[in-house]
Amino acid sequence: PASAAESIDAPYTVQLCASMISGPFGAAAMLVHAVLFLVGARFARVSPAGYLLGLHIAGLVMGTYATYVRRIAVRVRRVRVPVRALPEALEGYTLAQLSDLHCGPNLPRWLYRSVAARASSLGADLVVLTGDMITDGTGYLDDVRDLVSRVSAPDGVYAVMGNHDYFGTTEGVADAMREGGATVLRNESVRLRPARGGAFVLAGLEDTWTKRADLARTMAKRGDHEGDPCVLL
Repeated sequence: PASAAESIDAPYTVQLCASMISGPFGAAAMLVHAVLFLVGARFARVSPAGYLLGLHIAGLVMGTYATYVRRIAVRVRRVRVPVRALPEALEGYTLAQLSDLHCGPNLPRWLYRSVAARASSLGADLVVLTGDMITDGTGYLDDVRDLVSRVSAPDGVYAVMGNHDYFGTTEGVADAMREGGATVLRNESVRLRPARGGAFVLAGLEDTWTKRADLARTMAKRGDHEGDPCVLL
């Protein structure tokens, strides 16, 4: 439930962030302290607890900002990509890319729906989803299906898989994205002919973490359309 996620998962994430900051950096500070103590440096008389406390507080501040502010302050980054020999009809062609949404306790329904609505409102020609739609397991596949069903573009929605999409499930995420209306590319490519004219190849590489990626297979049909631009997801 959303209430449990916000009262348990979110504070846990803040504390985890603080521990990840204070742990390794605190250990390094204690090592330096020990060396300084051995050589008799005056600085070594400062208690290591001071380093650890300061680092942990810094981690809590960072974790609080990331969890309660940055998580919902979604920004749109606009990137212009020059493409050689691009057909004139495709000049200005736009892809809206959503990646690493990690449907789960930290992505409430209202938030991913607002992200989907914003992506669809950008006026992009094509929407691409580039993996990690979940964190793990099968508990949020309904959210994946719902999210994908809420993004749209004139030339459709295409997706590839990320490593987390295989944590606790094999086909669940791919099936959910297909049911939501996306075309899932798994080491394969398609030739798209947009309504505005021209053509290009959209290729989707499988996940590298789980050793499913096969670039040669993904690009196997590229030779049939060498004159077309190619976008590799």
